[in-house]
Amino acid sequence: APAAVRVDVCDEPHRHAVLALPTAPPGPLDGAREQRRPLPRNHRVTSFSALGAAHAADVELPDYDGLSGERVQPATGLATPDIFQFPRGARAGSCLHAIFESLDFVRHSAQELRDLIAEKLAAHAIDGRWNGIVADMIGRVLDSELEPGSGLRLRDIDNHSKLVELGFYYPLAPLSGERMARLLRQQAAFAESALLRAIDRLSFAEVTGFMRGFIDLVFRSKGRFYLVDYKSNWLGDTQQAYSPDRLSAVMGRDGYYLQYLLYTLALHRYLRQRIVDYDYDRHVGAVFYLFLRGMDGSAGSAAGIYRTRPDKALIEVLDRLVESGKQPQ
Repeated sequence: APAAVRVDVCDEPHRHAVLALPTAPPGPLDGAREQRRPLPRNHRVTSFSALGAAHAADVELPDYDGLSGERVQPATGLATPDIFQFPRGARAGSCLHAIFESLDFVRHSAQELRDLIAEKLAAHAIDGRWNGIVADMIGRVLDSELEPGSGLRLRDIDNHSKLVELGFYYPLAPLSGERMARLLRQQAAFAESALLRAIDRLSFAEVTGFMRGFIDLVFRSKGRFYLVDYKSNWLGDTQQAYSPDRLSAVMGRDGYYLQYLLYTLALHRYLRQRIVDYDYDRHVGAVFYLFLRGMDGSAGSAAGIYRTRPDKALIEVLDRLVESGKQPQ
C-alpha cells in the first residue's frame, strides 16, 4: 500500500503526548482490564480424535490415520518392495486418501490412474517409484467384495452415487466417556471381545458444543447408503496381519468403534433430513473400514475389510444422548 501507511517509532515523551489527547484517556496505558470470569473449557468444537479415543489430530481437518511420531520410511534398499513396505505416517496416509478422493472408480484408464498417483506422490514428497505398487493396491481395493456374496464393489460405484469427504457438524449436549460407555454396555453394542474390553477403557472428560468430522466416503447402492473409512495403517508385512480377528483388535485399540458410531449418527441425521420416508433399517447399509494395505481383491476374501452395522436402537439412543446429554431409560 504505497504512501497509504506510515510507521513512526514512538519514543516515551511522544507516547505520553498521544495519550493526553482528548480522544484518549489521560496518563500512561497501564490499566488493562483483567479477565476474572472463568471460561468453560469443555464448550467447544470437538472431534473423534480430540476426545482422546485415538491419536491427537486437528479437529478442523480430516483424520488420515497417521500416528503421532510415526515417520515416513524411505523406499531405498528394498529388494522386492510391496505395499506393506510403502511409507507409513500422516503424509503417506494423506497421499492415499487424496488418490481415492480424486479417483473416478468406474471411468478411469490405466494411464489416468498412473498419472493421478504420480501427481499425489509428488505432492506429498513420496518417491515416484511407488507408482506401480500403489496402482496395484488400488486395483485390489476396488475389486474387493465388501459384503460376502453381494457383489458389492467400489469399482461399480460411479461419481453420481457417492459423496467424498462429507463434512458434518452437529450439536453436542454434555457428553463424557463414562456416559458413552454406560450406553454401549446397556445396549449390548458389541459382541467382539476386543471391543467389549475397549468399552472399559473408554475415558474422556465431559465435553459440550459441537461434534465435527469428515466421512471419507458415503455411497449409494440399490437404495441403501454405506459409510466407508480408508485406513492406511501398517499392521504387518503379511496378509495374515489384516485378518478379521486382527482388525477387531485394532478397532478396539485405536477407538475406531467410537468413530464409526459418531459418523453413523451423522449419516443417520443427514439422511433423515433429505429422504421423505426415511427409515434407518431400510436406507442405511453397512459401515466399512478398509485397511488398504491388506485387501487382496479376491472373491469372498475378508482380508483388510472390517464390516459392521450398528443397530437402529443403538443409533436412536445415541441420538437422544447427544441431543439431551441424558442417559435414556
